Amino acid sequence: MSAADGARRHRGPGPRNPVTRGDLPEWMRQGLDAMERGRPRGGVAAPPPSRRRAVISALRDLVAAARRHGLAEDIAEPTVAAAVADARARGVAEISIEERLSAWRLFARYVGRGVEWAETSARIDVRDPRSVLAAPAMRPYREAAAGLLADGVRLSDIKLVGRWLALAAERDGAPSESDAQAIAGRSEKKTRLLAITLHRLDPAHADLPLLQGWQRTVAREARTRKGLRKPRAPGVRKVSVHVDTLPQAMQAQLAELGAPGDRRHQPWEAASVRNAELPLCQIVYEARAVGAPEAICPEAMRA
Repeated sequence: MSAADGARRHRGPGPRNPVTRGDLPEWMRQGLDAMERGRPRGGVAAPPPSRRRAVISALRDLVAAARRHGLAEDIAEPTVAAAVADARARGVAEISIEERLSAWRLFARYVGRGVEWAETSARIDVRDPRSVLAAPAMRPYREAAAGLLADGVRLSDIKLVGRWLALAAERDGAPSESDAQAIAGRSEKKTRLLAITLHRLDPAHADLPLLQGWQRTVAREARTRKGLRKPRAPGVRKVSVHVDTLPQAMQAQLAELGAPGDRRHQPWEAASVRNAELPLCQIVYEARAVGAPEAICPEAMRA
């Protein structure tokens, strides 16, 4: 495949990728040359020919995102997170994003660069507890993480936090929701575990407000998808009358609901009294509009 071959091929939504194979960093080009010759590197076999085109395309996307955001042109958490966020913003399907992630992992293991990210980001993380705690990003929390493991916290939860801490160590500036989405996706369970486990490691961590906010966003979207919560939409407010203009009998009854006294039921809370006021105000408004009795009666209800 020529250097301009990737530039001629354009598939999927979004603008054409300006980065060609010839624009890739030298270490990537050397790895691709060895891959196309089928040579093993560091004891790792070359990717099969069926995956080579996908690897080249994924590397071009990665370098384009790195240059767009001013990040290192390497297979590392911040650069990968930026590339994934850009792909989602362009409307790329999740299955295509998973294919790119797989291609980055494959090439990272082959050339021996970005292996730590490849291992920690894989769906099946085969690292043992010692390897997880030995990661540089986990160094300040090594003892706390070991204590959580001893208390029964799952190793997968510690690995999830380790990925977030690795991203935070290489990130410039404050985190964003795209970072949280790159680590936990839009999974309500994974987002909740990330926030809870990080809180147990460091209750005062600066990233907790962002993760908790992303957790609420994902949970709200999940309830909407399941039909448990309808998305709010601006609507026309019904015309009504003010509560002070209600008949004296209704106002007295409302005041009695919230006042303590010798009754069989407990006094209503203020919010419950306000909720009772709304339908009464609407009934009185409709009754006055048609000249019906200002009371809860069949004539007023029909109005």
